[in-house]
Amino acid sequence: MAAIIFAAGSAHTGTVPLTVSPSGLSCTAELFVGPNATTKTATSGPIAFTSTGAYQNVVCPVTMPSTAQALSDYLNVVTGGVLIGAFAGGATIEIVTVTVGTVTWS
Repeated sequence: MAAIIFAAGSAHTGTVPLTVSPSGLSCTAELFVGPNATTKTATSGPIAFTSTGAYQNVVCPVTMPSTAQALSDYLNVVTGGVLIGAFAGGATIEIVTVTVGTVTWS
């Protein structure tokens, strides 16, 4: 899979398809990017949802970090204070920056 390229500091939304069973559980999903599964460089923070016992989408907004770097995406799902799922998304996220000097006209 090719790297996903985002500008430094840009805001994006990750839509996470998931199923938590049984229905009626108060849950959170946190989508984050980082160099590994324990270092959160940029995160959606915990996004609350109630499980339906069926497929549902959870929308997670994330603002990318302000420095150029290569990161991976991860998802943690929690209910009742218990981590019930920790997943690696498998994408490589390239955060890019550009610096331009003074334009000289002739």
